[in-house]
Amino acid sequence: MSISVHPPTLNEAATQVGSTADGVNQATQNGMQSSATAATGNPGFETAGALDACAASWQAHLQQLAAGLNATADALGQTADNYVQTEAALAGNFHHDADQLLQGQGAS
Repeated sequence: MSISVHPPTLNEAATQVGSTADGVNQATQNGMQSSATAATGNPGFETAGALDACAASWQAHLQQLAAGLNATADALGQTADNYVQTEAALAGNFHHDADQLLQGQGAS
């Protein structure tokens, strides 16, 4: 079994997921305006309270979604960084061991 990790692809995915989170945040801030306008335009009707409650519920849901997307973006970026650091450390260890073998010292 073979696993292939491509850090630039992980970083690109992190960027795209982060952009999606930004879009959700923007929609959360701007998208509920029509409900608020309708609710304030009809203060004597029961629909005003229902519109406010519905908008608040959606706003909370979208904020949670954006937070989850941001956490995923951060994790993808961190995974890419960790992979690069691990690969560099392994390459350094192999290089060191190879140098010692070539010098007849054996691996330490």
